Amino acid sequence: MTTNTPAALPVYTLPPSHLAMSIMALTFFWPVGLAALINAAKVDRAVFTGDLAAAERMSAAARKLSFWAFGVFGALVVLYIGFVAVMIATTVSNLRPLH
Repeated sequence: MTTNTPAALPVYTLPPSHLAMSIMALTFFWPVGLAALINAAKVDRAVFTGDLAAAERMSAAARKLSFWAFGVFGALVVLYIGFVAVMIATTVSNLRPLH
């Protein structure tokens, strides 16, 4: 007599969509943040259709693009601060004392 034991099903952890981080990236640097947001929105659709490999790829792309948006924003802030410092230094060096 054979007993029908259920086969062990593999356990998958669903990839995070990184939607909140993508929305933040959209406010920091919108061109790259928009691409991150689009990829983050596609993660849930891929999970519901059962395509976990595509969901993993899109999740990783959303995370990577979000970090790129943060990095570009940081670089622009540093460039702006440098520009302002140069402008202040130039202005101060050109001042003449009042007589």
